Amino acid sequence: MQPNSTPVHARLRAFTLIELLVVIAIIAILAAILFPVFAKARDKARQAACLSNAKQIGLAVMMYAGDYDETYYYQTNINEVEEQGEGFWGDSYLTARRWPFKYWPYLKSDGVFTCPSDRAPSNARLVAPAPGNSNSVPIRISFGPNSMMMYGDRTRPAGSGPVAMAAIQNPAEKVFIGESCQMWSAFDTWSAANWRAANSYWGDPWPGNPPTTVERLTEPGTTMDRATRHAGGNILIYCDGHAKWQRWDALPSYYVDRTAFWAAVDPMM
Repeated sequence: MQPNSTPVHARLRAFTLIELLVVIAIIAILAAILFPVFAKARDKARQAACLSNAKQIGLAVMMYAGDYDETYYYQTNINEVEEQGEGFWGDSYLTARRWPFKYWPYLKSDGVFTCPSDRAPSNARLVAPAPGNSNSVPIRISFGPNSMMMYGDRTRPAGSGPVAMAAIQNPAEKVFIGESCQMWSAFDTWSAANWRAANSYWGDPWPGNPPTTVERLTEPGTTMDRATRHAGGNILIYCDGHAKWQRWDALPSYYVDRTAFWAAVDPMM
C-alpha cells in the first residue's frame, strides 16, 4: 500500500462561504450587544466627571457665602454689565454673566463649569474672547443659576440685596445652580425648562429652541435622552453645597409649583 503522498497544505480545508457568513453574523451580534454597553459606560464616566465638577462648584458657593456674611452671590439685575478685571481670560472682561467669575477664585480649575457631555457648539454657549460683551463668557459654561435667588429683578424689587443663608429653611432641597442650556438661568420665574433640557441649544433641530422646550416636555411620550446630558437627567447644586443627578421631571416645570424648589425665600420666612 502506497503511503499518502498528497502535500499537507493541499489536505487543509478552507472555510466555506456559509461558515464565513456565520462568523460574520456572530461578530455582528456581539458588536450589537457590546457597543451600547460601552456607550453607557462612557456616558457614566462623563456623568461622574460632571458631578465631581458640580461638587467643586458647590464648595465654591459655600466658601463665597462664608466670605460675604453668609449670603449667596447676588446682582441687582440680570443684565447688569460689569468689568471683571484681570484673569485667565486676559487683562479685562466685560459681561453681565458675572456669576462664574465670582466663584473662579475658589476653584482649582477654570474648566469645572464645562460638562463633558454638553454637545452644543461654543457659539451656542456664547463663548467669546476678551474684551467680552454683555452676554458672553470666556469659556463654555454648562451651568446656570437659580434666577430667583441670584438676580434682584427676578425675585424682589431691584436693590433688595442678596439672599441670606438663614432665609432658606431647607437648603438641601433648594436649588441654587443647575446644568442649563442658558448659562444666565437654569431656573427662572416662570419655568425650569432650561434645566430640564440642558443639552438643547438655539438652532438645534431637536427638541427645538429652548423657548419651545417647556411645551415639548409636556407632550405625552416625549423622549428626553437627546435633550438631557446624563441618561434622562441633569445635575443640580443645592443651597447647602451638595450636588446630585436628578431625572428631568424630578422638579416641577411651572412657576405655580416652584416655591419649595427654587423660589428665593421659603413661604414661612
